[in-house]
Amino acid sequence: MGRLQNIIFLLIVGLAPAAHAGWGLSLATGGFQGAESAGAIRDWNGRHALEFGLGRYSYDGNNEAQVNFGYRYTPFTLHYKGAGWSPLGMGVTAVYALNQSEYFTKSPSKYPGQGYYEQTGIRLGLEASTQVMGWNDRIRLLYKVVFMDTGITTLINNDGKHIENFFSSGLALQFFF
Repeated sequence: MGRLQNIIFLLIVGLAPAAHAGWGLSLATGGFQGAESAGAIRDWNGRHALEFGLGRYSYDGNNEAQVNFGYRYTPFTLHYKGAGWSPLGMGVTAVYALNQSEYFTKSPSKYPGQGYYEQTGIRLGLEASTQVMGWNDRIRLLYKVVFMDTGITTLINNDGKHIENFFSSGLALQFFF
């Protein structure tokens, strides 16, 4: 429980009011954020964004919950008549499974034995994204591809076999106030 308390503390500090910041809501699917997820976004100057949300995923027919956290840097945005496009965003993401006993502990192929992956509910990933904006940047559609840390293990230990299982693309619809 100590890890979760630290994460919540960092989120409160990071999402605290700041100059030139915008608040938003996000509805997303995929990108290791869960089959569905909803969350809050804090955006600074259109370049830096923190996102916090709750997601749902299915495991062996059961619905499980996860906490999602991410930071995204967008170096530039092209604007034209109230619309915009950010061709490239880069970021990091963290996923915390509330059911730690079953999350990311099984894999699609045979491995040496139990405990092959460390038994933790926290997973980290790298993200690349692009987004289009409308209504003066208040509505955004974001597409991202996430590569999870478990993919590095697959690259090293299995010569890249099944690496496609450690990439996930996602779509998010974001509304800013």
